[in-house]
Amino acid sequence: MSNEIHSVDDIDPKYAKDYSEDSFWDKIKGVLKSAGLPIIYKALQLYYAMDNPNCPMGVKAGIIAALGYFISPIDLIPDFIPVLGFTDDLAAIGAAIVMAHMYIDEDVKRKARMKIDDIFGAGTSAGLEDDGAKKQVASESSSRREAMEDLKTMKELLDMGAITQEEFDRKKDELMSRI
Repeated sequence: MSNEIHSVDDIDPKYAKDYSEDSFWDKIKGVLKSAGLPIIYKALQLYYAMDNPNCPMGVKAGIIAALGYFISPIDLIPDFIPVLGFTDDLAAIGAAIVMAHMYIDEDVKRKARMKIDDIFGAGTSAGLEDDGAKKQVASESSSRREAMEDLKTMKELLDMGAITQEEFDRKKDELMSRI
């Protein structure tokens, strides 16, 4: 496929050029009061999801683009506008969360919470819940449903050219072993 992403250099430079580790950490430290803890938590989840060796380059590219948009001083809705300022950033991060959800595991969430506590003080991450859901033990049938939903998402990513057939097949084998 001609639209496959093999390296960070293949990412559309519009917002990816704004992404760097230094600019990411500067933004995280500077927006707690205005953006709020939930958006920072989600941005950190994306950041740590990129460390997953199974995360395909196409998904990493989407994460970098979303985080680049979050960092960029040029937004559709400027960040300094009260209430609305971060809604466009939240939309970009939300879209990347959907794309990367299979790579945001408990370890990624733990790292994000630990970083929040490290930056903003111990206990800051207390009370953060993922998508408002209460922690439950998943039943076997819900595990099967999740695996099937993940497989459907992977197929959509394959069809979009965000992942390769090899990446799809590897993840499919992993998901099928859970069913």
